[in-house]
Amino acid sequence: MVGAVSAGTLGGDRQLVGTLMQTILARAAPTTPIGGLLDVLSRGEHHEVWVVDADDLLVGVLTQTDLLAALYRARVVDPS
Repeated sequence: MVGAVSAGTLGGDRQLVGTLMQTILARAAPTTPIGGLLDVLSRGEHHEVWVVDADDLLVGVLTQTDLLAALYRARVVDPS
């Protein structure tokens, strides 16, 4: 995983992806606890965390919406 292009950075159709790509990404391993992503996703700098394996290959994306849904289910739906 080298970088990502978001809707907010898209420009004209002649721009090169490499010039639009953000290379400073929030990353996590698949073994990272959900709670460990609270700080990263609540500061407003990142709206998603790229989940990468030991070889730096993308295996998933966790968004602020995903985190909010997980917290809702854990605290409201299943408050054990």
